[in-house]
Amino acid sequence: MDGIDGVVKGVVYVFGFAATGWSLMKFVLSVPLRVSDTSVEEKDMEVVLKVRSDGPELQIFLREVKEQTDLTLRVKSDSSLLHDADDPTNPATYVLAGAVSPVVYQKLAESCGLRKRTTKGKWVHVDEANHKEFLDESVPLDADADATAAASSGVIPFTSGEKIDLILYQLSQVRVLLHPSESSTVLANGDLLFQKLQEKRVILSSFALHNAAERKALMETWVKHLVPFAKAPIHDIRDYCGVEVGFYVAFLEHYTRWLVYPAVVGALVYLYQLQYGLHNFATAFYALSVTTWAAAFVEAWKRRESELAWLWGRPLAEDEDGVVVERLGFEGPDEYDDVDGVRYKKFTDGDRFKRYAVTMPVLGGTIASIVLLMLGYFQFEAAVRAAVTPANGFDGLWAYVPMVPSVLYSAAVFFIDAKYVQLAHRLNAYENHRTDADHTNALIVKLVLFQFVNNFGLLFYITFFVGNFELLQSTLGSLLITRLLIENIVVPVCSLLNNLIEIKSDGFKILMAHQRCHRDHPDGIGTWVHAFTLLGYVAVATNVTIVGFNSGVLQRLYPGISPFYTLVAVVVAEHLIVSIMVGIAAVVPDVPQHVAERSARLQSAVGHKAFFDEATVDETEMGRLETDEAAGTTTIATDKWRKWVVEEKIRRRVLEKEISTMNAIYTAWIDAEKDKARRLQAELDALATKKTA
Repeated sequence: MDGIDGVVKGVVYVFGFAATGWSLMKFVLSVPLRVSDTSVEEKDMEVVLKVRSDGPELQIFLREVKEQTDLTLRVKSDSSLLHDADDPTNPATYVLAGAVSPVVYQKLAESCGLRKRTTKGKWVHVDEANHKEFLDESVPLDADADATAAASSGVIPFTSGEKIDLILYQLSQVRVLLHPSESSTVLANGDLLFQKLQEKRVILSSFALHNAAERKALMETWVKHLVPFAKAPIHDIRDYCGVEVGFYVAFLEHYTRWLVYPAVVGALVYLYQLQYGLHNFATAFYALSVTTWAAAFVEAWKRRESELAWLWGRPLAEDEDGVVVERLGFEGPDEYDDVDGVRYKKFTDGDRFKRYAVTMPVLGGTIASIVLLMLGYFQFEAAVRAAVTPANGFDGLWAYVPMVPSVLYSAAVFFIDAKYVQLAHRLNAYENHRTDADHTNALIVKLVLFQFVNNFGLLFYITFFVGNFELLQSTLGSLLITRLLIENIVVPVCSLLNNLIEIKSDGFKILMAHQRCHRDHPDGIGTWVHAFTLLGYVAVATNVTIVGFNSGVLQRLYPGISPFYTLVAVVVAEHLIVSIMVGIAAVVPDVPQHVAERSARLQSAVGHKAFFDEATVDETEMGRLETDEAAGTTTIATDKWRKWVVEEKIRRRVLEKEISTMNAIYTAWIDAEKDKARRLQAELDALATKKTA
């Protein structure tokens, strides 16, 4: 009877996922890809900025971007978007940002060293010497107009995502240069204009426009491509959706492929259990194999992550001088640093610890409430199981009633988890972390800690305090996402099907149901790697304990084994498996050999270039200065303002020349005074000689 019941459950699980996937794919394939045509004013525009129009800052922003860059800004004409129903007292204007000429993007890519794929699939930094590597000379006659124009003009073609990155990079370089007659309570000379306007909530929001052609291509090659386990166009996803989404899809694809191994093993063990029961060597083998699989999975992802990080490069606007880039939204009183000569926001560790004193008790109280809910559920579960039994007249379909508390608890878990995410975001913002990395890592710690207790607390209680293996399996049957790391054998198959569906559904939502993703540029999935590693070690402890105390394997091998020696065997097995996991992590390098070699060559080339750039006297750059002797002014001989860094370099070198000239004049004056003193001394000596004579 148990075997038939297990087969029925397994078929229901698999059939449910298959039906869900079929329904989703049918819906996705039926969705038309027609989108509204781009208006005339949106042509060549990529980014939309929502800017407050009740102050002088909007006009300053438009003027400085026009004078210091080659970008094109267009104030969107009157439309329904301009009437902000949410806040009628705070009028907003929508500004479109882009570039009319593709040459603008090429110059920006050269100046910032954009990392881009060549026509042969090689990733390199764009510079003046490798233009031809990005041009496809074999463009067919029926190719699209952009490709044909790029090939004929010799200008590098850029995707819309690359254009967005370049536009945001250029905007981030614009400095505030107020006219003598201008004043602003928000801006000061030398401030980074775009960042300051975002910080002061003058620029209320920004988002990128969708590109109809690229979105349609991704829908066809990614979402509607129904071949199982086919590689997703990761690089195209990264170009269109940004690096963060690219890493997410790459991780999900990597996880899905690796799920094949435990799915196959789990299915075989499941069939074996139907014949011989739960308490056998197959259960122990599966529990231990999952821990080894988890260690290998994490190490393989680290290598894949480092490879993608190398290919995609670093953020364009990353600070090169080692100065901490403050997170947008970081708060604190402005102060001036006399050493570095910069203004910064002061927020000491003591201030943050005061905020920790508020957030930590809230987190602790939330987790404590989850523990109380868990204990209350267990008491309710025990009461239902004791009451609903065949001896009390509950047979047939009534036998499934004891599963209802597990279902209710699982629903409560997911509801509380969703509400806690909102709470975690608010608490994390209140802690006021200085950098984006600190902010993200702190949020991940809060989420992982809570989700671990929320999803695994009851499992630990059942395993280590109750010791009821059947109750553990029943609870795991309601908590699908947590079943992989413990015992339930059907879960890898269900998780595999779930991931295959999720890759397509997430792609559909990202491309068709939401605004275009923000262009965040992380180096990977961040602290989640450490969370997965820690979870792997926890899985070792739990699985070995289950095998030792609950599976009955040791008791079959050694019928008279005492609890003490069972504990010794569990500890020895746990140390052995952890040693294997540590050995795998130590032996397998996180960075593939070819990535390490290419990175070393690139760093060496960059170092040599920087050395020669500093050693060479840049006479051409100095020649960019034009001096009007009649007016007594010195100006930069260009049509546009140069970048702030170049301007500062020129000023420094001019000042060094002036100081050198002043030193020469001072030295000449000292020499002249010494000559005068020697002549005077000689004359005095001559007069003294005459008087003596």
